[in-house]
Amino acid sequence: MLKQLLMLLLTAACGDAYNIRVQDSRPDSCLTTCAGGTSPGESWLRFNDKSAFITVSMKHCGFKETPYIVSSLHGSSAHWIAQGGSSVYMPDHDSFRVYVRTEDDKGYHYATARDWYIQYVAVGYVC
Repeated sequence: MLKQLLMLLLTAACGDAYNIRVQDSRPDSCLTTCAGGTSPGESWLRFNDKSAFITVSMKHCGFKETPYIVSSLHGSSAHWIAQGGSSVYMPDHDSFRVYVRTEDDKGYHYATARDWYIQYVAVGYVC
């Protein structure tokens, strides 16, 4: 039942591309939800003049394989002008990366000075 509910929620939030294996033989107790995020304004690295990126750790979740991840960009101001805050790149069992871009060549400056941070929810197997 939990797997079917999870599939329904992920499909509604992310589209059919995120349907999970309902027929997986692992017990429902192996499937878990984990949430977390980064610290405001910290750990952002410059990608180029318009962009910054951050690697988000999920080590505390204990996933055994790459989970399904939904991320969002937060901050004290100006995060509404950024593109990419919900796009997950290079996901694996314990981390993923998010790139943000602004049109005015200030992506990195905004990310650090305006306390941008990433929050996420991930669903995956821990056994």
